[in-house]
Amino acid sequence: MRHLIFMLFGYLIFNTQVSKAQDNERSNIYYFLDTAAVPIKDRIFDLYSYGYTKNFNILCRCYPWNTNVNFFSINPKDTRPFTLQEFNEIKTVSLPDLIDIAIQYAKDRIYKYNFYFIEPVSDKMKITKVILAWPTKPRTHSTIIEIKPIKN
Repeated sequence: MRHLIFMLFGYLIFNTQVSKAQDNERSNIYYFLDTAAVPIKDRIFDLYSYGYTKNFNILCRCYPWNTNVNFFSINPKDTRPFTLQEFNEIKTVSLPDLIDIAIQYAKDRIYKYNFYFIEPVSDKMKITKVILAWPTKPRTHSTIIEIKPIKN
């Protein structure tokens, strides 16, 4: 009897852990970011680096609080060369789909995707694993009024 209870308890623990592992699986989202093919005045992406951090901002004002969608990478090891064969084996999303996924993430607060940006570099490509930033409420601007002393 004791063995049966022990086996049943072990079975329940194993099934619970398997279901948790399945819940944590994330789908991969690939976006081909070719800024060189888009004229500067028409670009919707703002790319910049600060130290090791690489930022990829979509200038759409479509995130909560009328803010831009921000992706970032903080580890240089998250970028690697990417071959044409690898590129042909994946499915990329369009920019409107990428924005829709980001907006849904802002609503649900469930991080269920791994995001990758693929960029051409001369005749080769590189892929960067990026993180979608949480929407943050912007700070309000302060107004300072100078009050002069009253003359008597």
